Amino acid sequence: MVRSDAPILAVTTFNHRGFEEYGHRCIESFKNWPKNAKLIVYADGVHVEPGERIEVRDLGKSCPSLRSFKSRFTSYKPKSWEFDVVKFSNKVFAAVHGLNDWAGLGVWLDADCVTYNEIPDGYLQGLIPDDRYLAFFGRQRMYTETGFW
Repeated sequence: MVRSDAPILAVTTFNHRGFEEYGHRCIESFKNWPKNAKLIVYADGVHVEPGERIEVRDLGKSCPSLRSFKSRFTSYKPKSWEFDVVKFSNKVFAAVHGLNDWAGLGVWLDADCVTYNEIPDGYLQGLIPDDRYLAFFGRQRMYTETGFW
C-alpha cells in the first residue's frame, strides 16, 4: 500500500516543438500538484528553466543508451502508430531513468497533460489499490491511456 503522505515524483519529456506546443502548460500547471511532489523534465534539445520543485535533465546525457536503441531501429517501419517503438522510446527511457530508485509514488506524466485544479494531498496515492503497484486509466474498446500512470 502506498502511504497517503508518500512523496511524489513525476517524470515527463519533450523536445523543442513539444515544449512550444504543450510542454510549457504542463510545467506551469504543476503548481496545482501537492506540495510534496517534484517534477523531473527530460529536455530533448530544448532549454527549460528549472523551478523550486522542477528539475531539468538533458535527455541525451541522462539516457545515453537511448541513442543506440534508436540507431538500431532507424529502418523500422511500424504497421501503425501504436507500434512505433522509436517514437515512444523517449518516454520509456526517461521514466526508467527518473523512477529507477525512487521509493515514493512515481508518476509518468505526458507533457501534454495539464492540471487545471489543485490536487489534494493524498489523492494520487489513493488511486492505487492496496494490492497493486501500478495504476493507469484503462479504456474499453480502445487502446490503454498511457499518458498518466
